[in-house]
Amino acid sequence: MKSRTWYLSETGFPCNSYCVPGNEMTESQKTEALHILNQARNLIGNRFGGYRVEVQIPETGERIVARGHRVQTDGAIYHVLREIPQIIPELSLPELAYEPWLYRVLLDPNWVYGGMVLIAGSAGSGKSTTMAATMVSRLKTFGGLGITIEDPPEYSIQGQHNRGVCMQFPAADQSDFPDLMLDALRCYPAGLHGSILLVGEIRSPEVASLVVESALGGHLVLTTIHAMSPESALSRLCTLAGQINGVETARADVAESLRAVIYQRMMNGRPQMQALVNESNSGAIPAKIRDGQFHQLNADIMRQKVLLQQGRSPTWL
Repeated sequence: MKSRTWYLSETGFPCNSYCVPGNEMTESQKTEALHILNQARNLIGNRFGGYRVEVQIPETGERIVARGHRVQTDGAIYHVLREIPQIIPELSLPELAYEPWLYRVLLDPNWVYGGMVLIAGSAGSGKSTTMAATMVSRLKTFGGLGITIEDPPEYSIQGQHNRGVCMQFPAADQSDFPDLMLDALRCYPAGLHGSILLVGEIRSPEVASLVVESALGGHLVLTTIHAMSPESALSRLCTLAGQINGVETARADVAESLRAVIYQRMMNGRPQMQALVNESNSGAIPAKIRDGQFHQLNADIMRQKVLLQQGRSPTWL
């Protein structure tokens, strides 16, 4: 699913501004970009960091929603914005082009009792889309209460989804995550199975530690992390959480709470996915995580790839 990206110079627009890196904008694109830039500047003021902007283009009537970031470069301030498609994401949507095995993995009914799903990849690889689609699809299928904590929220998914309800908690920046996570954990009804906590991204040791702790406490935690493979995602998570709890404790807690790691990248506008499912019929994968033998997990990923494509159950691979 393609979306536009803008790189807009705050000074001297439209000079040094692009809709796609290296391509000069047409006159109509410049008009569109100017409306977006003006709205973004009104929204964020002189603050650097992330934001979500919505703008109606008067000339065309088009409504554009984008996730932006105001950054200082060498000699210029830029707004980097990526368009958010105006859909309610679900795993089954044809536009998202997910392979059938991913749908089976992420809708595992055993996950209503909690655990952690880590979605890894580089910037712009579609991690947030997969995470939001998982939240909506699980709420529709199993019910429960889902709470999101994002900086800023991308998709507008607050409200009722069949049997489930979603509440979105916006964060001004990542430093708000710990307090918002503690607030969120107080909002879940006692004894409810199917509760989901979506945490936009792990970037700090404190957030990493709280994510793992929440997953151990009976909530299904969906979160993302920048990494280039499932193995490196787990290694980075354990390293970050280990700065708070100690490396051995962090590895043991991740090994116990992990349900799956999904790694994705975009190829020609389509997501290419890898998965590592923490098999419930074997202790081999948790043992490798506890021992820090992350490189050995590649053999499990390759073995599971074949089984998942054959239609095997994600829980009992």
